[in-house]
Amino acid sequence: MSTKRITINDVTIGMRVATDVYTENDELIIQKNTILTDALIARLKHHNIYNIRILLDNTPVPKASAAADTKPSYYERLQNSPEFKAFKKEYLQKADSLKNAMLSIIEENAPIDTDKLLSQATELMSKSRTTLHVFDIIVSLKNSSDMTFTHSINVSLLAAVLGKWLGYPQEDIEALSLAGLLHDIGKQMIPQEILNKEGALTEQDLKILRSHTEKGYELLSKYDLDPRIIDAALTHHEKFDGTGYPKGLKGNEIKDFAKIIAIVDVYDAMTAKRIYHEPYCPFEVIRQIERDGYQRYDAHMLMVFLENVVTTYVGNKVILSNGMIGEVIMINKLDLSRPIVKISDDQYIDLSHKRDIDVVSIV
Repeated sequence: MSTKRITINDVTIGMRVATDVYTENDELIIQKNTILTDALIARLKHHNIYNIRILLDNTPVPKASAAADTKPSYYERLQNSPEFKAFKKEYLQKADSLKNAMLSIIEENAPIDTDKLLSQATELMSKSRTTLHVFDIIVSLKNSSDMTFTHSINVSLLAAVLGKWLGYPQEDIEALSLAGLLHDIGKQMIPQEILNKEGALTEQDLKILRSHTEKGYELLSKYDLDPRIIDAALTHHEKFDGTGYPKGLKGNEIKDFAKIIAIVDVYDAMTAKRIYHEPYCPFEVIRQIERDGYQRYDAHMLMVFLENVVTTYVGNKVILSNGMIGEVIMINKLDLSRPIVKISDDQYIDLSHKRDIDVVSIV
């Protein structure tokens, strides 16, 4: 059977991979004979795979995969629902309102109306039927040009949800929500050409970008805010292993609000549509976070977050990297991104034992 090497720009859905595909760190990301989907193509781009070898045959795509191409996906069905359309309209209005409020604070030294800011998030949360449902809605809203403001709303919503899961009192949940809204306010003092740069950032670019934490801290310190909110703006990029910035704090040197914002911040960034990647499937996000997240983030908070997120997908149909479609019937507590999937009445795949197969998208 003949093969051909093609560039990533020429790859299309339905092509079959001729050889195993590895990252530069020798991590297997796509197995030989796998049929490419949107999610898998996005994975190739994320790992900077510039070309692959495909099979030049007329082997038909398995029925399961063909069905996946013609039926609306889980997120497409959600996006077409009246509930989502109403949420999106209000969400974009809130993002615009937040943008105006932040620019007024920065440019005019306007007072911070915490009640009005908080309403941006609480009113949206009330529109969602469950705390878990808001995760799916957020993933489906990744197409706004004002990413800083929509990201801040997302982090606010997710931080409030994680606060509930951790058993925080309502007063702390509201403060967490405000911390999420304001955590990136310093980015509005960073040149737009750096924030929107499509190519790789230089070391000087990175230095300027990372200064947003200190700029945000200096700005918010002028106001009478909960000290935890101000601290979160400064330290939400700190990591448990000391590799974060701006201070290189370790472990419990990082305060709880900043720990929470750090977790939901990275989750929202990974599920967002970016210039360099499409939104990741939640199982792929969880897989990547599990790989090194327990060294970088508070382990207890991270486990509570990931377990609750992944549990919501029990009962959902998913596409596997081998082209099969099945239903998630059980989560492996010790390997959250690798559930047990029911393919048919007499076929089950425990992905914790099948390391060469991944969940690539939710149907």
